[in-house]
Amino acid sequence: MTPSIIAAGGVVWRRDIEGEVEVLLVHRPRYDDWSLPKGKLEDGEALISCAYREVLEETGLSIKLGPYVGSVEYYVPDGLKNVAYWSASLVDDNSAFHPNEEVDQIIWLDLQSAAFKATRDSDRYILERFGATPFDSSALIMLRHAKALERTEWQGPSSCCAMLKLWSVPSGRVRTKIDHFRSWDNSKQSECCRSIKFLG
Repeated sequence: MTPSIIAAGGVVWRRDIEGEVEVLLVHRPRYDDWSLPKGKLEDGEALISCAYREVLEETGLSIKLGPYVGSVEYYVPDGLKNVAYWSASLVDDNSAFHPNEEVDQIIWLDLQSAAFKATRDSDRYILERFGATPFDSSALIMLRHAKALERTEWQGPSSCCAMLKLWSVPSGRVRTKIDHFRSWDNSKQSECCRSIKFLG
């Protein structure tokens, strides 16, 4: 069945003074529940853009989106709802929450406590997925031009050749990705590996 409502949100997280991960739950007075921040997709909006906008609108916090965590489906009075979630790290401790029409309280909790306090099973599922995701990651973006030229026609340096790929790469795992390139059946893989070998 095709969902009649498409939405997106974020698992907002930070580290406490001891370096332990805390995640954010929001209280929605309309439903009197504790949940992850999320909201409906607007016309022409990308899901990941929706996730960023909704977290900002509901919490007022400055975040950086990380890896995709997962999605859930459940029924609401208006039909089947699908919600996609991304990891969302807090990037500015000075950004502040102000109670609003949708959210009147927020709370930071460790993962286990957040799962216990969350009202919906679907949020508990996403929190479990988050815990199994390399949420503390950096982006590695490599692009290859859409239309290749003959070698004799290319005037630029060979280091401009890179494979088309977008990853969130956990710290220390770039070497694994480079090794993955070498396993590809591609006549240019050696050039591509040389282009990014400094990352390893």
